Amino acid sequence: MRKENNGRVQPTLIHFDRVMAWVFSIVVLLLMLIVAMLGSIFFSHISGKNDDALQETITGLLASSINRISFSGKYHARALVRQIIESQPRIKYIAIVDSDGKIIAGDLQDISDEENLIKQVLKEQKTSFLDVLHNGDLVRQVAMPYASGYHNLTHGVIFVGISKSEVKRDILFTYMFLGGIILLLSMLSLAATLFLSRKIARPVIDLAWQYQEILDHAPLLIRISDGNGKLLGCSSLFADMYKNESRLLSSEVRQVFEKNKCVEGEVTYSVGDQVNTFLVTSFPVLQERGKIRQACSIALDISERKQAEEELRQLRNYLSNIIDSMPSVLIGVDVEGHVTQWNKQAERATGRIAGHVIGRKLVDVLPYMSSEIQRIAESIRTRQPRQQLNIPRQYNGSVLYEDFTIYPLVANGVEGAVIRIDDVTKEHDLEEQLNHSRRIEAIGQLAGGIAHDFNNILAGITSAAELLKKHCGVLNEKDASLVDLILRASARAADLTYKLLAFGRKEITVSASVNIHNVIDETVAMLTRTLDKKISVVVEKNASAHSMVGDAASLQNALLNLGINASHAMPDGGVITIETENIDLDSESVNINSFELSQGKYVKIQVNDTGCGIPPENMQKIFEPFFTTREQGKGSGLGLASVHGIVRTHHGAISVSSTEGSGSTFTILLPCSKESAADVIKDNETVIHGRGLVLLVDDEDVVLYTSTLMLEEMGYKVMSAHNGKEALEIFKKHYHEISVVIMDVIMPVMNGREAFMEMKKIDRDCKVIIASGFSRDEDIVELKAYGLAGYIHKPYRDYDLGRLLIKVTSQNN
Repeated sequence: MRKENNGRVQPTLIHFDRVMAWVFSIVVLLLMLIVAMLGSIFFSHISGKNDDALQETITGLLASSINRISFSGKYHARALVRQIIESQPRIKYIAIVDSDGKIIAGDLQDISDEENLIKQVLKEQKTSFLDVLHNGDLVRQVAMPYASGYHNLTHGVIFVGISKSEVKRDILFTYMFLGGIILLLSMLSLAATLFLSRKIARPVIDLAWQYQEILDHAPLLIRISDGNGKLLGCSSLFADMYKNESRLLSSEVRQVFEKNKCVEGEVTYSVGDQVNTFLVTSFPVLQERGKIRQACSIALDISERKQAEEELRQLRNYLSNIIDSMPSVLIGVDVEGHVTQWNKQAERATGRIAGHVIGRKLVDVLPYMSSEIQRIAESIRTRQPRQQLNIPRQYNGSVLYEDFTIYPLVANGVEGAVIRIDDVTKEHDLEEQLNHSRRIEAIGQLAGGIAHDFNNILAGITSAAELLKKHCGVLNEKDASLVDLILRASARAADLTYKLLAFGRKEITVSASVNIHNVIDETVAMLTRTLDKKISVVVEKNASAHSMVGDAASLQNALLNLGINASHAMPDGGVITIETENIDLDSESVNINSFELSQGKYVKIQVNDTGCGIPPENMQKIFEPFFTTREQGKGSGLGLASVHGIVRTHHGAISVSSTEGSGSTFTILLPCSKESAADVIKDNETVIHGRGLVLLVDDEDVVLYTSTLMLEEMGYKVMSAHNGKEALEIFKKHYHEISVVIMDVIMPVMNGREAFMEMKKIDRDCKVIIASGFSRDEDIVELKAYGLAGYIHKPYRDYDLGRLLIKVTSQNN
């Protein structure tokens, strides 16, 4: 290859063709010129020899003539010389000289310059040829001795001169004529050669150009070698690399000669720190009689492709791992419904591995999907995702809920869809529990509002009944029984309100250390005395940690409700089992529970019965207030609702499992406490009297009236107000005299919380008791932080109020 002026690489074959054409023409021209020159020289030589022979002949004839004629015939000799010179223009002169150098005949005037030659010729008796100048003209001169007389004695020398200039002109003309013919023939030969190279050899030239263009622009390593490994041709890319790595592809070319066949494969070359991988094809390109003369190796650098394939493989593995690690069932299908993707979660959910599923019809693998095939096809056709939420599905006798989403997919021209299936059974159950909790919360709010007014009324009734019983002296048996009936009815109504508030988490619990085993023992003792003798109660106390912080009375009430509820499910008798144990809740257990639980140790209380069980349709309703399956008048429907509220108030959780006809199990979780529990001590009903000025604040007149009388019976002086603003005005004037303030929370104009805060600004040591039929836990906690002295729930009895007043007034300022 060679570069032209325009920078392009010219094929060697074409360059060689043109060079050979010029060389051939020049060689032909040179050969013809040599022939012409040799011909001219030979012609000159022959012409010279002929001239010498002619001169010698003429001279010999003259010598013979002179020898045959007498000296007296000189006249005739001169006439003969003159005739010869006139008849032959090339003869420039003839001179007949005697032995003394005297010219006898001829046209030479002086022969003195030839004395030595005459002497030499006469002496040697030999003809002499010599080129001399005669009148500025080159002449071939012949000197020959001659004899005369009868004795044939040499008498002198005859000189004959023939001009050589004309001969040279003739030779030059001949040479020029032959040179012109040779030049013409050479030009014709060159033109013919170029014509043949352009016209007849054009396919070969085009092939050479194509071959060279391929080598110059091919992004391949191309090496052509002979059997000895000699490099015969290569691509530009190979040439660039060959400078630094001479062994490139040499072994592959050698294999073609050794195996006598095409060789293919991948080859890795290391050049410095760089490692390249080539896809190599080696094959013979020139064979002669079955023997390979030349072989070629073509190598494509696939290093980037290899790297891309490796990155793609890693990416596929990464994506596959992501897909397999997803908690959702992911199934890929094509347009015809064949499975193309089946992740690990699908294997776990169905028990079928991907290798046995991919390629089969989806409906053959999952028959229940037949109802979704039309939706899948429609999603693929419209390329719009489709989603169905909370789809129920029967599985092993239970109901699962699934979210079903179809994502249309077009990849590499192949249409299909990805089906995502999420088991949302837990989420569904949690949502149901949340909805249930919201309903309970709403009802609790309603219950709290009702309880406020209801407890105010009950407070007036209870206080009036107690005052009536004391002020009327000794009542007859009938009147006393009526008063007791009023008090019992008020107590039942108060208990009903308490249950409503417990259900709504609005009651104030006592934050004391409780031994849950003691609470269970007392509850069982009460159940044993109360329940039918056909029902037995079994206790298994397996919990090693059984102390907690809470209200023993509330917890006992909850367990009583569960026991009584269990007895109703066993009209023909049975067994109630109360069992405790300790469990540890981790973060996962806490997160999946709908109750507000924290990580840690819990007491697990299970109340199990052998009764009729709970129908499935009632399982979600049993904790709702006022829901009951008992006959009208035989149940309020607040028992389990209050249990639910008490458990939530103690930061626990409650759940139920039941099989219809086989009994039910209620499970309660209560957080453990490290404090030791004190025994539950019941207070007696003795009224404690005291002294001091009490500011009584309530918006209900009946409460003000009855509570004033009750306080005065206990020995206290009473000032009253109907709202917080009125109470604040009284307090500003008499706060030095007031021992304690008993105040409701919910009042018009100014509520109890606002009035309490203002009183604390006036006297930071003032003692305030909140008396309310409804108040939020967070309100009481906040007021305690600001110095609230106590709290009493309406309706309250005189002995409860008396003990609280003594406790508050006895505290040091």
